Amino acid sequence: MAGSRLGGAGDRDSRPWLEPVEVEQEPSGPRLGKPILFAILALVILGAAVGAYSWWSSQGATEGHG
Repeated sequence: MAGSRLGGAGDRDSRPWLEPVEVEQEPSGPRLGKPILFAILALVILGAAVGAYSWWSSQGATEGHG
């Protein structure tokens, strides 16, 4: 009856932190997701910078008395 009480000998085998850990293996082959995402992000940032510069340089005064 010792196994039916809390903390008894029967409960020692059912604790999850005592279970062996399964190691997940990395998939074999190159992972291209992160480099492609980085390249797309870099192109978007570069395009935004070029567009902002183009807009800013066209905002100069076209008329006025200097």
